Amino acid sequence: TFIPLGFGQVGGSIFQGTGNGVPSLVYALLHQIVLLLPAAWVLLNFFGMDMVWFAWWFAEFVSLAVMIVIFRREYKKTLNKLDQRKEV
Repeated sequence: TFIPLGFGQVGGSIFQGTGNGVPSLVYALLHQIVLLLPAAWVLLNFFGMDMVWFAWWFAEFVSLAVMIVIFRREYKKTLNKLDQRKEV
């Protein structure tokens, strides 16, 4: 799970570096609180202790998918702003 985690962390760092920290915060909260903890609880209660580790996989890949969607949306907004400046 280090590969999706790496992409998610880099995406969050890009947003922080460009002065847009909200998507980075969304990624962090989504990953740690919204996805990981409930998934671990569900897997523990329904499938036992051995399955809890799969909550990390679930949280990583869903968070990465959300980060990609947010990144693409923000990238398109930035390109539109640059195109509008170019026309002026």
